[in-house]
Amino acid sequence: MSFAPILPPFLPELFINLASLLILLVRRFPGDAAVVVTSSRHSPQLKWTADVFPSILENGMRLDENENSLVVPSTGLYFVYSQLLFHKDNCKKPLLLTHNITCWSSDFSLEVELLKSIKSVCEEVSSNKKLWFESIYQGAVFQLNKGDRLLSKTNFPEYLDFTHSTQIYFGVIAM
Repeated sequence: MSFAPILPPFLPELFINLASLLILLVRRFPGDAAVVVTSSRHSPQLKWTADVFPSILENGMRLDENENSLVVPSTGLYFVYSQLLFHKDNCKKPLLLTHNITCWSSDFSLEVELLKSIKSVCEEVSSNKKLWFESIYQGAVFQLNKGDRLLSKTNFPEYLDFTHSTQIYFGVIAM
């Protein structure tokens, strides 16, 4: 008798084509959570909401809007993913855009960085470069515990492109 772990048949696809896998997993597993972002004109911030797609917060996954975090319903393996889209009409100075996914665990009473991406834009300030778009996508599988809180943060929320809200998301898929 073999005690080798049984891997889901789609797991190799995770490393081949992550973008198409996300679509596939969302269809296969209704227990994932995905949220969209909103902002006010006076104070841009990365504030997640499930108002657009409330039915996808199933199987106990929930969005804590006060803490701006996704709350893990049970211990297990989860694919955590997020994308931000940045935009500006001009390049006046070089920028380093960051996007962090952190996990706050009540087991350890601390926040741990799970994923971090950095992109540079406007490296060469020029009058020729007037318009720029830059996306940051990241995702990976983590062992999470019941009650863990996942947060998504960026250093320049004022450059987020809210006109393309389908390009800004944050989600968790139970494996």
